[in-house]
Amino acid sequence: MSASSPSSETPARQPSSWYQPRIWHYLLLVVFVALAILDIQAHRVREPLLFTLALAGFVAYALIGWLGWWTARRRLEVRLGPVRAVAIYAIAMGVLFLSATVIYLVIEYAYRNR
Repeated sequence: MSASSPSSETPARQPSSWYQPRIWHYLLLVVFVALAILDIQAHRVREPLLFTLALAGFVAYALIGWLGWWTARRRLEVRLGPVRAVAIYAIAMGVLFLSATVIYLVIEYAYRNR
């Protein structure tokens, strides 16, 4: 009689997807945020308006990044495949970050030279 008990059976392990965040992704996120804060402090941004603007920009960038990845994963991955979807997402986020940095620098220049 070889009746197997439920405790002796191991459940089938689902393979994790390659784009699911890992612990080191979150560690990297914390490091990037810490570097951004240090960069703001190193540039002697003491004006509350500029500091709030930079902080709001980082929060908005994180929100756009999360929503963008969720959208890209759902819509683009099916049509283009996972590698191309990640490449398009990375390029779009890079362009967004560069544009936001230029806009912030223009606002900072105008604010300090008025």
